[in-house]
Amino acid sequence: MIEFTSVSARGRYAPGKPHALLRKVSLTWRRGLLAVVGSQADGTSLLLDVAAGATRVREGRVLVLGQSPRAARTSLSYVSRQPLLPDALRVDEVCELAAAVRAEPATKASERLAPFGIESLAKRKTSTLAPEETKAVALAIATTSRAPLLLVDEPLSGIAPQAASRAIAVLRDRAASSCVVVTTASVRDATNLADQLSLITQGAVLPLPPAFAHVGPAGALVRVVVTGQGIGDLAHALKSEYGVATVIQEAFVLAVVGPNLVDLAAAVARASVQTRVNLDAIEPAVLPLEAVRASLTMPFAQHAPFASSPPPNGPS
Repeated sequence: MIEFTSVSARGRYAPGKPHALLRKVSLTWRRGLLAVVGSQADGTSLLLDVAAGATRVREGRVLVLGQSPRAARTSLSYVSRQPLLPDALRVDEVCELAAAVRAEPATKASERLAPFGIESLAKRKTSTLAPEETKAVALAIATTSRAPLLLVDEPLSGIAPQAASRAIAVLRDRAASSCVVVTTASVRDATNLADQLSLITQGAVLPLPPAFAHVGPAGALVRVVVTGQGIGDLAHALKSEYGVATVIQEAFVLAVVGPNLVDLAAAVARASVQTRVNLDAIEPAVLPLEAVRASLTMPFAQHAPFASSPPPNGPS
């Protein structure tokens, strides 16, 4: 479990960049996957640095698994935005070292790297790895550890392509039995990763209902791709469906707009069955970060401090 109570903190100085700040942040997360959406300037990396004990708080209290972050260091795994690995070792030796530090049973490096499809890196010197390979190795080691708390900064950014395609499934699977907190500037990455979201803006953390990221003030939008026959018939059928306000056709893509994402998805499914048109892809659009931030009304921004966790039986 991770618990922030009225936490304020100041990030490290970087030339030409404003200090990241946390301002009276209160949040609680027990189990499942929480995605915190925001930029580094808003305090995403600082939030995880504080949770990992890498940055001290100026005021407030942080508890990690019931202890101070420094006391809980061996019980958490932290993958920073640009992780570093010991450059004098091979990847398999880093895997052995990670297990020894946590007093965990030794596991073959190939088994720890397999979930991300990067077994071929096992015998490589870490100094020869590209930055995206280093990120993938760090993620693999963290997600295969037994640490009950996992913190990851930008899990889908700056990672080897073959690993990125697997990261969502790996993190969601890990979250079924652990406390996982990720931070990202990508609203789409956040909605793909987590069922529970929050927004960090100017150092303050606010609850962000997942539906809001998809819907926003102007309604929901679903993109439907049809490369075969029948896109015109599908568009015509959708225009008479409940929950659909607008259908725009462009080449092989339909943009379907309505007030509710769930109703839109159901409408697309019904129209597809009715017209017997095969869909190549269907994807909900999400608001960009700036639009999410700008769309939060003042009453919403003054919501009570964020405190959430999945129901007792696990993540929703």
